[in-house]
Amino acid sequence: MTATSLTEQDRTVDDPRREDGVVMCWTVRGCAGLWGPTGASMEDDCPHNVPGRYSPCPSTCAYTRCQRPWHREATSVWDLLDPDVDRMGAIKEECRHCLHFIHHGPRA
Repeated sequence: MTATSLTEQDRTVDDPRREDGVVMCWTVRGCAGLWGPTGASMEDDCPHNVPGRYSPCPSTCAYTRCQRPWHREATSVWDLLDPDVDRMGAIKEECRHCLHFIHHGPRA
């Protein structure tokens, strides 16, 4: 696979949600039975397992790579420190330094 080719997983964005809106990404990512960053199980350690609380997917999770083909890492200090970007609108910590999110995401 070349760096520019996309797999079917890259084209398909998984959005597994319970009825209350809580994302259960571990159900499709294979996290069940794995240990999270704090030593608890991934299901208990994942911030998406807490309803009603803003917690983006942690960058320490091995499964938070962006699946969208338009994802590009920001390298410019001006983009990374843009004060007009509402970084609290990010679903994942990884989104906070994505050029697409910085240029098209919510404004502060």
